[in-house]
Amino acid sequence: MNKLPKNICMRCGRERVEVKVWKEKDAGGSTITVSANECPNSDCQKIVNSTNEKSRNKVIAMKLDREKRMRLLHRRSKSA
Repeated sequence: MNKLPKNICMRCGRERVEVKVWKEKDAGGSTITVSANECPNSDCQKIVNSTNEKSRNKVIAMKLDREKRMRLLHRRSKSA
């Protein structure tokens, strides 16, 4: 039987531990098991969470900026 690859912390390289497991239903009605994993080193996990939050905020800001530019271009093309 094939073993699943280990879930390694992207920052320190330790094997991450499963902290929460839950089931969700998707749009098609299938049940999906979801698990949340964290680094066993709480200080490392805090840094990872902070880094992930900064990345998420950057993506959101870029998306909002793009939408703003698209609305501006759309208004300009209507008035021309």
